[in-house]
Amino acid sequence: MFIEDVTEKMVLEQTLVQRVNELNLLSSAIEASQKSIDKIITAMADALFVTNNAGNIKTVNKAAQNLFEYSEVELINQPL
Repeated sequence: MFIEDVTEKMVLEQTLVQRVNELNLLSSAIEASQKSIDKIITAMADALFVTNNAGNIKTVNKAAQNLFEYSEVELINQPL
């Protein structure tokens, strides 16, 4: 007969499952926030450019495309 104490293993497994669930909730919240931000950017009447630290365009809204008469494809990754 062999007896094994699996208490520690079960506690670690439960902790891991809890962390995964927390990460999934956080990921869902971030995704929802990003969707809200995207809607705001799209709806803005003013031209908006979002750049990275190097000054290259990462996001551009419709107002900016219309004002400068360039498509999003032509503007993305270009220096400001």
